[in-house]
Amino acid sequence: MARDPERNFIWWCAAASVSLITLAVLFGTIAAPRPDTIQFELRKLLIQFLVVTALGAVLALLVDRVKRRLDQAELERQYTAQAVGSLLDRLDGIYRHVKLTRRLMRLTPLDDLTMASYTDRLLALNSDQQDLEQLRDNISAYAPRIPKLDLLLPHVGKMEKYIGKLWTERERLAPTATGALRSEAPRISAFVAHATTDPNSDFQLFSEPYRTARSSLVDLLGERFLVPPRFAAATPPDHR
Repeated sequence: MARDPERNFIWWCAAASVSLITLAVLFGTIAAPRPDTIQFELRKLLIQFLVVTALGAVLALLVDRVKRRLDQAELERQYTAQAVGSLLDRLDGIYRHVKLTRRLMRLTPLDDLTMASYTDRLLALNSDQQDLEQLRDNISAYAPRIPKLDLLLPHVGKMEKYIGKLWTERERLAPTATGALRSEAPRISAFVAHATTDPNSDFQLFSEPYRTARSSLVDLLGERFLVPPRFAAATPPDHR
C-alpha cells in the first residue's frame, strides 16, 4: 500500500525535531563543563542552536500544513464557483429559450397555427427537454462535492416533466390532428396562455420550479461568498 507523501514528510520533520531536542538535552546533561569556561559557552550556544532549529522545523511544518489547507480550500472554492455558475447559466438559458418559444407561439392564434409550425415549436421544446436532462445529469455529477446541490434535482425534474407532457400531447395528436389546436391540444393551449389574464394558464408549473432552482443556486454561491454581481442583481422572471 502506497504511503501518503505528505504524511511521510510530517513524520520525518517530527522525528528530526525530536532528535534535535534529545541531542540538545544530552549535550546539556552529560559531562557538562564548568561554568565560565569556553567549553561551557560553546556547549550552551550549540544547545540553543539545536533547540531553535528544532522549533523552526516544527513551525515550518505547521506553516506548510496551513498553506496546503488554504490552497485546497481555494481550489474547492473555485471549483464550486465554476460548477454552480455553469449550472446557473445553463438553467437560465433553458428558461429563456422556452419562454421565447412560448411567446412565438402566441403570435398566431392556436386554431390558425399550421401543424407544421406547431411541430417545429414542439421540436424546439423537445431540445429544451433534452437540455434539462443533461442539466439534471450534471447536477448529479457535481452533487457529491457540492453540499445541498442535490436539492435542485426535484425542481429540474418538474421542469423536464412539464415539457415532456407537451411533447406527449403532440405525439398523441399526430394521427388525427385537424388543426383546431385550442380544443385538441389543451396542454399547449395552457402553455401559451397569459398567466396574468387567462385562468387556464399553467406555465407556473414550469416557471416556479425554475425560480426555486435558480434561487437555490444563487444561495449556494452566497454561502461561500461567491455571488457575482450579474447573479446577485438579477430580477425574478415573470410568468407572462
